[in-house]
Amino acid sequence: TRQPSNARDTPGLRLRAQSAFVSSAFAESGALGQEVTVTGQRGDISRAANGSVTSARLGAFVPAGESQRLAASGRARLIGRNAILEGSARLGISDVASSSNPILRDALRAAIVVPDSLRFPRVEDRIRDSLAARFQLDRVQRQALQQFTAGLTGTLHTNALWTHKAIVGVDMYALDGSPASGVPLPSSSDSALRAAEGSAMRTSLRASSSRTTGSEIWRRTLTLSAEHAVLRETSSNAVIADPRRPADSATFNTVWRQTSGAVAQLDLGWRNRFFVTGGTRLERSAGFTEDALVTVLPMLGASYVIDAEPYTLKLRGAYGKGIRPPRTTVGGTSVARQRLLANPDLDPEEQAGTEFGVDLFAGRRAALHVTRFDQRASGLVQAVTVLAPSATPGLPRPGDPLGRNLALQMQNVGAIDNRGWELEATLRGGPFLLQGSFALVDSRVRDIRRGYTGELRPGDRMLDVPSRTMGLLARYAHRGWGATVQVSRAEDWVGYDRVAASAVYVTPGKPAASLVGASLRQYWLVYPGVTRVNSVLTRELPGGFTLQASGENLLNTQVGEPDNITIVPGRTLSLGLRARF
Repeated sequence: TRQPSNARDTPGLRLRAQSAFVSSAFAESGALGQEVTVTGQRGDISRAANGSVTSARLGAFVPAGESQRLAASGRARLIGRNAILEGSARLGISDVASSSNPILRDALRAAIVVPDSLRFPRVEDRIRDSLAARFQLDRVQRQALQQFTAGLTGTLHTNALWTHKAIVGVDMYALDGSPASGVPLPSSSDSALRAAEGSAMRTSLRASSSRTTGSEIWRRTLTLSAEHAVLRETSSNAVIADPRRPADSATFNTVWRQTSGAVAQLDLGWRNRFFVTGGTRLERSAGFTEDALVTVLPMLGASYVIDAEPYTLKLRGAYGKGIRPPRTTVGGTSVARQRLLANPDLDPEEQAGTEFGVDLFAGRRAALHVTRFDQRASGLVQAVTVLAPSATPGLPRPGDPLGRNLALQMQNVGAIDNRGWELEATLRGGPFLLQGSFALVDSRVRDIRRGYTGELRPGDRMLDVPSRTMGLLARYAHRGWGATVQVSRAEDWVGYDRVAASAVYVTPGKPAASLVGASLRQYWLVYPGVTRVNSVLTRELPGGFTLQASGENLLNTQVGEPDNITIVPGRTLSLGLRARF
């Protein structure tokens, strides 16, 4: 958030260009990638502006799966005697070809049963290709995303006591095209894209006033704020209100949602050692459900600092509550071209919990952070696969050649307990920097809400939540040389065996009931984990140039996270040049 100025040692123009080669087990010759970024800035401490433009392209590391991206951003700041005016804007344009998944395609082709009477040379392959085409497994659909954000902030210091601030912002996006999939089970990665297919624009206004008083012993800051946001969403929808509605009547629905909030917050400080923050937010959300939702969200935090040079110890704790209103009026097309059933009884998601921690600093050379958290999420919403009502059960429809009649419905699971530890350590010494992190998470279902028809039961681990994540970063910088190595790993989570579920989906004679409710537990799979290794090597050259060589995913792990059908770019080796003017 800091605005750079055009000081003598700060370049006004920077250029970075790099090319990359991406290894792939699913493309014969791998893929190429390029990225060019131009950054410029101008001004001084009172007036400054900066901006950047990035153009990037990634080749097809899966068949016909290339992508392009264009991004631009800019910021400006003007400082007066007692006022500050800041503005920012960001634009992003992406175009991605969503190709057929090679892993899924091969698994489903193998699962297609061909009668013995038709098993002749080449005939069997043609039949499998024909049936695969009916499932649209080889269809390449382009996804286009445009996103724009702009904001203006004004700050007024009327005197030593009062500070007033006003913020206005606009966020817009348009998403055309959702990923093709033959998997009858929703996933956290692709369901969000399908739910967002369409466009939206949100306008936000916020005003706040703060009064700070006190002495060297006590310091008090009272902040009062109010905000209002208006959201307009237009989404491609396949919601079924009743069985008489045509099974695939996709329409574009437009809804308006409004959120208003009033916040009161008090910050207290004693001798720059003991700090307390307490506040309450009164929120009203309309347009998410038939009746407006009004909630009170409290927050309380405290910390105590012990300073004994060169060591500093901080003890801290906090409690907070958050809410996310349900979205029952707009949804997207779903996996396996399924329908999305409306759920008028959907309740909001709430989360409340505490955290306690210790921070220990040894000057700037070392730091240790330990945090314990205990949270409960009530009314967690899950996309549940269900058998859809139909006036003609068992008959095929477009996108459902087997007449499976499966659909999705957003349902409240119940209460989820999230407990765990987070540790982070930093060590500096001369040209070396070493950082490490480790987290333990136990996320389990506490109870099930009446009306939930999914497979989760009390005591189950939540799906797609790793029990352990860890990371290590080592950096060296000396005499124009720089080297960074970063290792990260997520391990031990429960997810779906999507290959097996997809094979059952396309196999005639397999009942659709085996893909809903408690039967889905047979497709649970424990994923051991994936390790990622990245590195960067830089060398400063005369004339303001820097040569950079980097490697991402050096272990060339392309599958296994977050499930067994997702493919990510393999080992990516890049060579680039940075220039400063």
